Formats: sequence, structure tokens, C-alpha cells
Amino acid sequence: MINQKYDYFFDIGAYIGFYSLSLCKLVSKTIAFEPNQQNFQRLSKNVEINNFNISCHNLGCSDSKNKLKLWYTDKNKRGGSSILQDTDKEINKYDKTKLLYEEIDTDKLDNLYPLKNKKIFFKIDVERHELNVLKGASDILSNNKCYLQIEIFPHLQDKILSFLDNNQFKLLHRINNDFYLKNF
Repeated sequence: MINQKYDYFFDIGAYIGFYSLSLCKLVSKTIAFEPNQQNFQRLSKNVEINNFNISCHNLGCSDSKNKLKLWYTDKNKRGGSSILQDTDKEINKYDKTKLLYEEIDTDKLDNLYPLKNKKIFFKIDVERHELNVLKGASDILSNNKCYLQIEIFPHLQDKILSFLDNNQFKLLHRINNDFYLKNF
């Protein structure tokens, strides 16, 4: 996994930054994305307390620069927040009148980091928005050596794995819904 030097580590869906804090000393540059304002404040505080050099963005990664909505089931538990999408059936499990919403900004990783010829480690955990994130990083994925650790829910596996296969990624390992792939 991370037994070799990487130029960048992208922690997409950082929550409080466990992976960022754990891996930042093993890579040249660590970049964390957390769109939820409350979680972003926790992430930033963790980075400050630990005095780590991590670039934190209060921004969601997607396939476009946009304003989208996150939804939550509990104001005190925002780790499982999701981008509001018409195709996401998960929201139907909840009483929609009790859900909480937050408007967030999104952008494509390709817009933010036009990288070439780098070695990049990705951790992507975005609650059913993975394909959008990957599409927004298509230039990065095709122009760099990339290792992915990505959570993929069962009903999205075929689409996401097909996209990755078309982009020369090979599956290395899987633990439940966590997939480990690389394109080099």
C-alpha cells in the first residue's frame, strides 16, 4: 500500500483526518477535503493540534464546480453525510422531514490540481458519490501513477469498477466495501 514514496496523498471525505494525520509524514504533500463545515473545523483543529503540514479544503470533490446539498440524519453525527442526488435511494430509509441539509461548494480535482507524472495515493470515502469524484479527477488519474483506496457500495460496484478498468486500474485487494486498485 504505502510502502513506497508518494508525491501526493488526497484524502477525499476526510471527516476528522485520521488518514491524513496517519499518512502525512509518508508523502510529500497531503491534501484533505471535507465539505461539511462542522467536520472541517474538527479536521482543521486536528491538523493544528498535531502541527502537521496538511492542506485542508472545506470543499466537496465532484465532476463539476457547483453548489450541492449534503444531507444528514443527526446533527451530532455527520460522518455519514451524503450529497443529495435523485439516484440515491439511501435517503428513502429516513423521514425526510427530520433530515438536516447543508449547502456546499464542489469542484473537480482536475481544476484544483492539474498534476502530471506524479505518484498519488487516494483515499475516497464519499458515500455513493465516488463515480462523480473519479470523473472529476479523470486527467489526474490518466496522467499519473495512482493508488486508490475507495469505498464502493454494492449497487455501484459495476459502474465504478468499469470506469476504473477503462482507465487502466487493476484491482489489488478488497475488504468488504473497501477496494484497493492501482494503474501502474
